[in-house]
Amino acid sequence: MPACPRCRWPSTCRRASSCRATWWPRVEALLGTAGLRAGLLELELTESVSMAEPERSLAIMHRLRALGVTLSIDDFGTGYSSFGYLKRLPIDKLKIDKSFVHDMVHSSDARAIVAAIVAMATA
Repeated sequence: MPACPRCRWPSTCRRASSCRATWWPRVEALLGTAGLRAGLLELELTESVSMAEPERSLAIMHRLRALGVTLSIDDFGTGYSSFGYLKRLPIDKLKIDKSFVHDMVHSSDARAIVAAIVAMATA
């Protein structure tokens, strides 16, 4: 049965070992087998996975984007982010860690951090 043509299928990669260089060809094969358009698949990579081996991650992300897969960075702000490196990533979404978002109501520091991340992500 073909995949729903309007549904988004998010999947999160939380461990560096599950994001090997051989991973993206499997994604391409599974999309073909499932009959799913690549643009309907969203892969969420946690910040720690994305930054663990930056050059390898960048190459894999470019291959996945070339397929048309939507990419996002999840839990941003919880690890050791390099803002310079982040600008090079071919990502569609940057998901700010909930600890910052929840604290925005009560903390001017949290509001400032979230505002800075949003400004940097949209630059």
